[in-house]
Amino acid sequence: MALGMPRLSLVTFCMFGIYCAGASEEPCYGNVGDREVYAPYGSWALLNCTHNCTKVDWETRLIQKNRTKGPGWVSVEVKVGGYDIWRASDISCTVLSGREAVDNYITVIPYEIPRLVTLDMEDMLEEGKSYNVTCTVHGVAPIQNLRVTMLRGKEEIYNKTFKDDSRVGNITEPVTYQITAERSDNMEDFSCQATLALGTAIGNVTVPSANVPVRTFGASEEPCYGNIGDREVYAPFGDWTPLNCTHNCTLAAWESRLTKRNITKGPGWVSVEVGVGVTENEWGTSNISCTVLSGGEAVDNYVTVIPYKIPRLVTLDMEDMLEEGKSYIITCTVHGVAPIQNLRVTILRGKEEIYNKTFKDDSRVGNITEAVTYQITAERSDNMEDFSCQATLALGTVPGNKVRSSNIPVRTFGLPQAPYFNNTHWIKIGTKDTLSCVMPNASPPDNVTLTMLFDNTRLSVNKTKMADGTVEGRATIPPEYLLSINTYQARCKAELLGLSSEDSVDIHIYEPANINLTLSNTEVLLGETIRASCVLTNEHPDQYSVVIGLNGEDVCEDPKWDCNVTVKETSPVANVTCKAFHKRNQGITYVTQQSVPVIEPANINLTLSNTEVLLGETIRASCVLTNEHPDQYSVVIGLNGEDVCEDPKWDCNVTVKETSPVANVTCKAFHKLNQGITYVTQQSVPVIGNNVWAFLCIVAFVFTGLLAMILVGTAALYLCRRKRKRDSYIVTQRRALRTPQCRTDSITS
Repeated sequence: MALGMPRLSLVTFCMFGIYCAGASEEPCYGNVGDREVYAPYGSWALLNCTHNCTKVDWETRLIQKNRTKGPGWVSVEVKVGGYDIWRASDISCTVLSGREAVDNYITVIPYEIPRLVTLDMEDMLEEGKSYNVTCTVHGVAPIQNLRVTMLRGKEEIYNKTFKDDSRVGNITEPVTYQITAERSDNMEDFSCQATLALGTAIGNVTVPSANVPVRTFGASEEPCYGNIGDREVYAPFGDWTPLNCTHNCTLAAWESRLTKRNITKGPGWVSVEVGVGVTENEWGTSNISCTVLSGGEAVDNYVTVIPYKIPRLVTLDMEDMLEEGKSYIITCTVHGVAPIQNLRVTILRGKEEIYNKTFKDDSRVGNITEAVTYQITAERSDNMEDFSCQATLALGTVPGNKVRSSNIPVRTFGLPQAPYFNNTHWIKIGTKDTLSCVMPNASPPDNVTLTMLFDNTRLSVNKTKMADGTVEGRATIPPEYLLSINTYQARCKAELLGLSSEDSVDIHIYEPANINLTLSNTEVLLGETIRASCVLTNEHPDQYSVVIGLNGEDVCEDPKWDCNVTVKETSPVANVTCKAFHKRNQGITYVTQQSVPVIEPANINLTLSNTEVLLGETIRASCVLTNEHPDQYSVVIGLNGEDVCEDPKWDCNVTVKETSPVANVTCKAFHKLNQGITYVTQQSVPVIGNNVWAFLCIVAFVFTGLLAMILVGTAALYLCRRKRKRDSYIVTQRRALRTPQCRTDSITS
């Protein structure tokens, strides 16, 4: 019975429509032929069952196809090794005989003939020394049917079977046998073979190994040497590599696990060709020895044979259109290289090496396809550069070990910045204006497309490319949008090879301010107040804030009524301004100014050279204005109500001609713009006339006469005193009283 298949009863057969009620009760038979069938693993095996029954069918757990029936026979094809099954499978041809199901079993056994049989042993044997001989059967099934035989020439020296082995599947099996070298082994060919017993239909299949010719030698007492030259030899995989050993020994031979051919000897040398990967897929390095007999001992001179494979192809995989600032993966694939430890992969931009990788610590062995990736960030300098990669295999002195990929010419593109509007966002109502959209630093600029919309209306764009690569688009705003106050959205979209970026701004249509500034004064005195009235006469005055200012300083903000402006500074004019600021954009400002002359009081400093003066003499008068702005006034110096000097540059000489008691000197300051504004300062100086001199002469004459009479009387009195002291004194007094008095005229001034 097949594994996992229960025996089917008659009822079961009827349920599945295989047999039905009323079947014949006559006994019958089925015949499947050979009870064991060997089939290659993975193939389809055709099975046939002959019978004399009315109802018959195949039962199996294997995959089936082509179920066919005919008179007295039924056939089927089954998949051998389906579902990765290596075990033998029991398949039944079931017939209904006398109302009973009768199974006729056949066992299907998958097999695999060895793809290779190799013998590994030394070919230079020292007599009396033991050596291992290893026969390896590569890929065989079922192992229970295998027989391994080792031969010396045609003599069978060892065999081994595996009938009790429980392993299942495709197996590589090494068999080792130890021999002791004898002189009779000299010049014999050792070999081994694998025999797979596959029943009567196929029979026995035998796969032999290659022969290993053996040489034996006895111990020599003479010391000698062997020389193999380079210690490392790189050999192309799948090829034969010649090796040569020079020596001065009586015996020298090559020992190698690799397949050898063309062993040649001459005086002082022995050469051989070894197959590197010729008979098996062996990629590992091999130590091969030129063994010489020196002083009775075998001395090994090793050379390491390293199989290599120059890459058959190097490819570079990357995008050829790169967006600036974006990261990209570059993949350099080296197809089929060995040994990978000697590989160096270089990625280049033009002639510049931008990345390299080595694999000296890699443990992998064999013919390897290796992909090396490197990430770059695209830059504008990458534009028009050729990217490539190169595989370099270090093989000592072997030339021709560089393989380069084809070049990939790269183009870069980018919109590193967003476009922006390069014009005012506030446009005066009724004016013609143009929108300007700038796309800076785009690459390539010739491929930039600019789309401009105004209030979702597409505009006609004139595109200009600047010397630095900047692209500018200009479009005229439709005039109908500029006739009334409103706010619209303007959009600019830049597109380049699938990239896009845009900017949007609000464009405001505004009404200019019309200002009517009225002042209460046409001139003003310092410290006085001007009443200023500022009225906006445009249609929408509420869009603006109003500020009234004086000489650059704000005085009233948004005054509901007139603004009183007090003039405090001593500047020649008071500049009264009315500024209108747009409430949403104070950069929009309208200013009206009126200038009012500022009248500053005159401060007069009058200085006279005399404190009194004789009639006819001159007084030097100096009149200086000490206020901050004296040039606003004209100065006149006068005497007794008459002008003498006008705007004297230096002092003014005033001559007193009148005989009044005092001279009144005045300094008048007249404002140049309004002569009704006058300031006066006056000083009075006493005047001395000519009759004063006469009066002074008379007084002097009288005083002199009196002095003479006093002197004479004094002398007479002195004379009389001697005679009559008292009488003389009285007489003198009387005479003195009788002397007439001098009369003087009064002096008028």
